[in-house]
Amino acid sequence: MIRDLPRGPYGAFLHAHYFRDRSNVLPRFSMGQGVIFSIQRVKSQEASLVPPSLLAETDPLMLEEMAALIAAIHLDVVSLAEMRRRLVQHDYKRRFVCFTFDGAYRSILNSVAPLFRARNMPFAVHVSARHLRSPELPWWLALESLVGGSNRIITDIDGERIDVRCRTAQEKRQAYALLFRLLMLVAAEERDRLIDRAFMTCKITKADAHAQHMLTPDEIRQLAQSSLVTIGLRTDDDTPLGETSFDEAQAGLTDSLQKVTEATGVKPQHFAYSVAEPEAVPTRITEMIREIGFDTASGNVEGALWPEHENEMLTLPRIALDNDPTTLVRALLLGADATPISASDTETAPRRAS
Repeated sequence: MIRDLPRGPYGAFLHAHYFRDRSNVLPRFSMGQGVIFSIQRVKSQEASLVPPSLLAETDPLMLEEMAALIAAIHLDVVSLAEMRRRLVQHDYKRRFVCFTFDGAYRSILNSVAPLFRARNMPFAVHVSARHLRSPELPWWLALESLVGGSNRIITDIDGERIDVRCRTAQEKRQAYALLFRLLMLVAAEERDRLIDRAFMTCKITKADAHAQHMLTPDEIRQLAQSSLVTIGLRTDDDTPLGETSFDEAQAGLTDSLQKVTEATGVKPQHFAYSVAEPEAVPTRITEMIREIGFDTASGNVEGALWPEHENEMLTLPRIALDNDPTTLVRALLLGADATPISASDTETAPRRAS
């Protein structure tokens, strides 16, 4: 059974600020026609070693609350293709949201797909070509597997000996936070080398970590068979496209597009810049994206979609969602004409089955 109205953290926040018809939540993204939400990894807060201050993650129960809230205020959930159509054709009759997930993580199959299928809601998954094949995976996920599978990690980072215990859940979280912050300061090649060397003394392999966290090409291909799923392309987080030459960036992106197309059987038409890309994407990069043939590209500018974005399809803004209920609620208050839900409506709504 799916819940008809949010009953968890979002529900509590809405009862305090929105259901009373005198909202004190300021809409940072007011008057937009719609919004593209971006979510990195969906994983329970209890199971994740990643501190909220380091990476934005979403708990599966919080994602369920998000879906319940969007259904409660009667917003359309549309695909990226439909979002583009509405902007191009000036179809502003109804406000809408798009859900995009950056990374083909196993949680897409285990948590996201069942929830969105139950509500008949479309979503997009932006896939990185680099992480399609074992044992390649994002370094922060490899670090999580290392810490989770070790009782102690000893390594040298930037000439300093690091010796951390990671036996208990608390020690593992502390060890992960420390190692994450140190490795963030290391060049990408050196960081990969340090992680690969650490796996040599760990009881799990990097291939095990890939299988634990990432979807295989066959699983992505199977996922793409659903009419609700859009497969997009994303670049790696290490080097922004703007920091390479035009030819290098175009060759790398074309190669990534071909690899994802061959592996999944789907040619992505929608692109997501990496988090390393600056908010102001260079014009030469957007021209390259256009030449390659993408219909849309989402950047790191935070905000809602306005009619003017009809002419800015390759630098669309998104709003990153995490486990903070205020982020979603503020984003969804898309203008003064948004109709609040009556508090009395929530009293008769069915509660989630236990």
